[in-house]
Amino acid sequence: MPKRLVTGLTSNGDSCIVDETIFGLTLHGARNHEAAQHLLFDAPCLTVPVVETGLHLDLGVPPGGVQWSLIYGTADQRGITPMHHTDSFELVTVLDGAVSLVLDVGEYLLAVGDCVVQTGANHTWRAGPGGYTMLIAILGTDPAKSDRI
Repeated sequence: MPKRLVTGLTSNGDSCIVDETIFGLTLHGARNHEAAQHLLFDAPCLTVPVVETGLHLDLGVPPGGVQWSLIYGTADQRGITPMHHTDSFELVTVLDGAVSLVLDVGEYLLAVGDCVVQTGANHTWRAGPGGYTMLIAILGTDPAKSDRI
């Protein structure tokens, strides 16, 4: 069954999973060519935690801006991106293959259909043996701090 992970920070400031939900994709009400919706995540406001450690990566998405991308990773790119945090709120869905979300407190294997709500916490991605394809929507947020690395 697909899962949704939501990142955050421990009381020590380490990146971690703050919510994990396993969900089924049984769509009810899709009769007579009607559309059906399966809610994956909703939030009344988007907040990004203040991250005190690690590399700050500027994704070039201004506060209030949106970037929507397909990301392809291959097995020979394992570990290329260093641990980093961003001034963004990212909605990620694995479309093909497998990829690990690496956080300060552990590594979480994601497969097709799995989702991540990345809240700007320290993280990196590690490709599975067959690579991966992810769909990612990046929503720019206000910088949590002005003194960046």
